[in-house]
Amino acid sequence: MARKELPQAVRDIRYTNSGAVIKLAGEVDMSQSPSVHQTLVEVLENRPARLIIDMAEVSYMDSSGVGILVDALRRVRVSGAKLALVAVVPRVLSVLQITKLDQFFEIYSSMEEALKTK
Repeated sequence: MARKELPQAVRDIRYTNSGAVIKLAGEVDMSQSPSVHQTLVEVLENRPARLIIDMAEVSYMDSSGVGILVDALRRVRVSGAKLALVAVVPRVLSVLQITKLDQFFEIYSSMEEALKTK
């Protein structure tokens, strides 16, 4: 079976022993958010113990992108899983800080740091 084509802002999805890793890139805005959201929902249907979102290559995120992160956090909490954001660029991190959402997400500077934390 052929692998489903990923949305433009989703560069990769991989599964590890500790959960799922999704690599986002580019602009996560109103045009990309619906397809990124659908991808996150599909990954979470596999019930990973942990969802790690690599944001090192995300250049911009608007409120719709922030909304999908909040929805993903809600979904993982309901399932008893954990969510971590990795390598959030300053421009996106400032949006999370202004909205005080940085207090609700586990945010790591590197993938290595996120993977070694349980």
